[in-house]
Amino acid sequence: MAQLQAWVLSIVLFCLIFLGDANSVLAEVKMKAGVGYEFLSQQFFLDSAINSGVDSLFTDWQLKSTYLDDLKGLFSISVSPFESNILKMQSSYEQTADFFRLRMLSNIDYKDSKNRLQIDGEFEWRDILRDSVDFGQKYIYGYGRSKYSRTLSKSLSGMLQLKGEAVSFAEQSDFSYNYQRFGGKIGLTKSWDNFSYADLRFFIGNRLVPDSSDLNYSTFGGEISYLGFLPFGELDLFTRVENKNYNRPDGRDDQIRGELSARSRVRLGAKFFTRQELEIDAVSYSSDDILNSDYIKSGLTLLVGLDLSGLSMAIGPDLGFLDEKQSDIEEGEDYKEFGLKSEFNYLKSTNFFLSFESTTGHRSLTFENEFQTNYTYERVSLLGDASLFWSLSLNVLFSAEWEWHQLKENNSELYLLSSNVVFSF
Repeated sequence: MAQLQAWVLSIVLFCLIFLGDANSVLAEVKMKAGVGYEFLSQQFFLDSAINSGVDSLFTDWQLKSTYLDDLKGLFSISVSPFESNILKMQSSYEQTADFFRLRMLSNIDYKDSKNRLQIDGEFEWRDILRDSVDFGQKYIYGYGRSKYSRTLSKSLSGMLQLKGEAVSFAEQSDFSYNYQRFGGKIGLTKSWDNFSYADLRFFIGNRLVPDSSDLNYSTFGGEISYLGFLPFGELDLFTRVENKNYNRPDGRDDQIRGELSARSRVRLGAKFFTRQELEIDAVSYSSDDILNSDYIKSGLTLLVGLDLSGLSMAIGPDLGFLDEKQSDIEEGEDYKEFGLKSEFNYLKSTNFFLSFESTTGHRSLTFENEFQTNYTYERVSLLGDASLFWSLSLNVLFSAEWEWHQLKENNSELYLLSSNVVFSF
C-alpha cells in the first residue's frame, strides 16, 4: 500500500511540474491546499437502577460511539485546458493518520445554438492505513453520466440522459456490498420569459449486486418539477413516483413510492415575507412483511420572516407526522411532532455566508414501549463559508440533535462537524 501511495503522489507531482511548464498554453489552472477536521459522534445514555453504582460510568462510556474524528491535509488541482471551458478536470487528495483518499472529477460541456452535450464522471479511491479495517472503509467508486439536450422551440427543449455507477469494497457486510447501478432519463422542459420553468421526466434503472441477487432491483417512474417567479413571490414544486421491484419470488420489498416537496415564498411589502414548506413521503409495499409497513410521512413548516439587505430571519411552527399501516397488534412508530423553527441567514457579497437553523419541539408516539418513548428534541444546523485573507478561505458544516426522554436511559445525542481551511493559488 505504501508503494501504491508513493506512486499516486509521484503522478500528482509530475502533473504539477508539467502544468507549471504548460501554464502559458492552458486557459486556467487552479490549485488548493489546506487542512480540515471532521467529527461524527453519537451517544446513548443508560444509567438506570440496574446499571447504577460502580459500573455506571463504564456503561455510559460503552454507549458512546465516535465514528469519525480526523484531522486531515488536503490538496486539489483543477484544469480547464481550453478557452471555451469545454473540458474541466479536477483531482483532490486527502491524508489523515488513518486513511488516504484520492478523488478525480471530469466534466465536458459542449453547446451550440440548439444542442448541448454534458458528460461528467468521478473516480474515488479510499484506503485505510491501519491493520484493522471496519466494513465499508476501503473502497473504489466510479460514476459516469452523459446528458444530451436539444432546443425544440423558443420555450421547449428535450433531454436524454444515461448514467452508471459502481463500487467495490475491500471488506463486505450486510451494509456494504459491491454493486453496479445504471439507468436513464428522458424528458421535456418548458420555460417562460420570467425565468420560470417546468420539467417532465421519465426514468428507468437497474441495480446489480453480484454477491446477493436478492438485492438486485429494477425501477421506473416519473418526475414533475416547477420553479416559478410569480407576482406575489416564488414557488418551488417537485413530485416523484417510483415503482421498485426486487429480484425476489415472494415480492418482498417491492414498493411504490410517492414524494412531494413544495416550497413557496410570499412577499409582504418590501421587508417582510412568509414561507411555507410541505413534504410528503408515501410508500406502499406489494406484500405484507413484519419489517415493511405501508406509511405516509409528512411535514409542514410555516414561517414569517424579515429581509434586510443580505440578512434574513424567520420563525414559525414546524410540524411532522408519521402514519403506518397497523395490524391488530399495537405496534409501529406512528408519531406527531410539534416544534418551533427559527432561521438566520446572512450573505455579504461572495466573501461571507452564514446559515443557521434551530428547531425545538416534542415528538408524541402513538405506541410507547421499553424501546421507544415520547421525547423533547433540539435540532440545530450551521453552514458557513468565509474568505479570510491572502486567498485563504474557511468553510464549516455543523449539525447536532438532542433527545430528552422521560427516562434518562433513552436520551441520545448526535453530532456532525466538517471544516476546512484552504489556501488557493
